[in-house]
Amino acid sequence: MTSTELRIIEEEQKINKINEEIRSLESQISNDYLEPMLAKQEQFQLIKHHEHGDNSAEGLRHLSITQLNNKSEAINQQIQELTKLNTFKTNLEEIEQLLSNLRLSINSLLDLQHLSHLFKQIQDIPSTNYMIYKQIIRKVASLHITFVDHLNKYLKLILPDEFTILHASIIGDFNQFITKNGYNLSIYADYRTKWDELIDRLFSICEVKIVKDEEEETEIKEVEGTDFITSLINFVTFINRINHAPIKNYLNSKISKLVAGQLFKNVEEIIDNQEQIKQLNELMKLCEETNWNFLNKIEGSGTIEERLNKLHLDRIIDDYVGKIKHVLNASSFAELKDIDEVVEKRGETKTSNDTDWDESWDDGWDEEEEETKDPQESKNIGDSQKQDKIKVSQVPEDLEQLFKQFSAYSNDIWYLTTTIKALALVQYPSLTFSFVMYNDFIKLSQITGDESLVSFMNSNWNQIMLGFIQELKTLISTLDLESEVNMEDEILDDYNLNQLSLIYKWFQDLFETKQFRQTNFKKFQQLVIELIDFANNWILQLIFTIEDISENQCILYSLLIENLNNITIPILGEIGVSKDSIDSFNKSNNVKFLLNNHLKDIMDRFYQGELFDLSTSELINIIKSIFIPSEIRDNYINEIIEFRNMS
Repeated sequence: MTSTELRIIEEEQKINKINEEIRSLESQISNDYLEPMLAKQEQFQLIKHHEHGDNSAEGLRHLSITQLNNKSEAINQQIQELTKLNTFKTNLEEIEQLLSNLRLSINSLLDLQHLSHLFKQIQDIPSTNYMIYKQIIRKVASLHITFVDHLNKYLKLILPDEFTILHASIIGDFNQFITKNGYNLSIYADYRTKWDELIDRLFSICEVKIVKDEEEETEIKEVEGTDFITSLINFVTFINRINHAPIKNYLNSKISKLVAGQLFKNVEEIIDNQEQIKQLNELMKLCEETNWNFLNKIEGSGTIEERLNKLHLDRIIDDYVGKIKHVLNASSFAELKDIDEVVEKRGETKTSNDTDWDESWDDGWDEEEEETKDPQESKNIGDSQKQDKIKVSQVPEDLEQLFKQFSAYSNDIWYLTTTIKALALVQYPSLTFSFVMYNDFIKLSQITGDESLVSFMNSNWNQIMLGFIQELKTLISTLDLESEVNMEDEILDDYNLNQLSLIYKWFQDLFETKQFRQTNFKKFQQLVIELIDFANNWILQLIFTIEDISENQCILYSLLIENLNNITIPILGEIGVSKDSIDSFNKSNNVKFLLNNHLKDIMDRFYQGELFDLSTSELINIIKSIFIPSEIRDNYINEIIEFRNMS
């Protein structure tokens, strides 16, 4: 007998043995259970021996070794599937039997735990498309629903309703069991909703009392009343005995949203009631021992009395913040009254430029250079006492009464002044229109002694001032410094005249369309002086940037300076300010002189000390721009540098 024939005989023996094992398994699985399912799957049908021609010894002789191995592996896989099915069948039968025979009592917890263990053993059902597995999955799901229903019924034995605990020693183990296995019970969901609603009522119309307090049984009752502190103690004690973390965490969050407001609303009554203080201390101790943190909403540290005192002050602050809002919302800023000027510490109004030339020289002008004063420059504005008045609203007076009342509780007015600052920017006329808000804040600073009000207002006014300066800078920058001038008539071109008229109109708007002058004349004077001083200096800066100035441009720049002076000097006259009090006019006059005179005349003026307000670099740069390079020019420049350095 050849080796191949011997191998075939060995394989036939293996297959026969496998067939015997299959027949043995078939005898163990009842036809009534498997037949309906196996009939729908070709690979699990009950097949007669004569229909398996390939499994017969005669048929196997014609298969190769590879085919025989494949057939063996397929049979082994089928055996494994059948083994799994047998395990599922055994567990399912046990689950069905336990569920059908289960008579729930308080001692059924071990049975429920065992059922849970059996469900875990059949949870890894293969994800194949065999119909039998789909039916098993549906069967398991149906049984699991029945099991969870038993869990809910068991919970009802412990908690028959949301007010009663019957078996305190069991509930902890049961909750640990359902939490560990992730069971979400509908009874707990229903109770949670009812406890949520009870908390709402607890803070408004009812109280919670403990009517039964025994080792195994606890019962609470809802009654009419308003003692929410004692009710919280009783309710927290009851929930602690239920000992279910998800419920506790949810209710803790719910109470947190309400307790601070309730304490805030009743703080004046509580703080004067030692019995309620004692109850709060008891509640705080209970929360600390059992890990409830809803009282953390009461800010601060220390004893409950200290925290309540802070809460009481917070309530007072909140009340006065509301009163401040009412004052500002109800104020009519159309009705103003005159008061004496409020003195604010500030720097000199006069604006000057730092230079590296600060010798004391005669401030007089050469007679040939002195301009004729405009009659409006010294125009009388009116009675000096009227100019010392400023206009304020009723707000400072109304708020002064509130600050006096608040001082009985606290000297810390930060919250009040912060509220005023926030609302003022919305309620007051804009700082771009009048000084009413500025005046009121300076007055309020005097009343309260709070310098932050002045700082706040100065900061806002500085922003407004920067806006004005930017507008004026834009207008002046539109002047054409390259335009041609009629050398004979020395008249500006139409474009520049039009731009200068826009500058004039811009200044007129400050007087005519805004309420600066009427509400704080001296502050308005300061505003106008700073704007005119900026206008003078900015046009000079534009001229200083020109590297090569022609004869035509010398005339053009002189005319621009003169025409700008023709706008600004009368404006100063309207507010009773002399141009001689503003350094930039003298500097402009010196630049005009440089543009229209020879080097010798310039040096004579220099040694007379008239060019003190031009820095060395400004003086040298403009001389270089006007005069062509020459030995005499360079010598004069060196003289200026040496003289300035010597000084």
